[in-house]
Amino acid sequence: MQHELPNSHQSPPEKTRVVYVMSTNYAGSTVLGLILGSHSEAAFLGEPFRILVRDDEGGWRYHNLCSTCRDRDGNRCPVWNRSVVGEMREDANCTYQLMDNAYPEAKFFVDASKDLSWIETALASDSVDARIVHVTKSPQAFAASAVTRFKGNGKQPV
Repeated sequence: MQHELPNSHQSPPEKTRVVYVMSTNYAGSTVLGLILGSHSEAAFLGEPFRILVRDDEGGWRYHNLCSTCRDRDGNRCPVWNRSVVGEMREDANCTYQLMDNAYPEAKFFVDASKDLSWIETALASDSVDARIVHVTKSPQAFAASAVTRFKGNGKQPV
């Protein structure tokens, strides 16, 4: 009886490396994501989870498909075009495969999605090598930022 030895030269399939930048809103996750994504071996994806969020009527809640270029219709953005968004909305599990195709030179992705279930799914996946960066903002800085945002909108803070 012969036994085959495993081929030691075969390596397991390479996992997609993703750095998740977690924070509350207006804490600087987009700025940090852009900085990390500017690395020559990285690609900043913005908040891809937002593409999957539905409103109360069942329509798509967010229409800015790209948080970087603010493309609303999928005609201008070289990454979040209608085809990619459509495929992602059909099967969210293919998101990083789609991004591998869009950014073949990237060795890792930076994802600033703030939805914990999105990140939990990735952590449970065999195909994602995840790292998490948690950005915090002091309560004083958060309040000052809120006041500035409200003043810019012509509103009074609560």
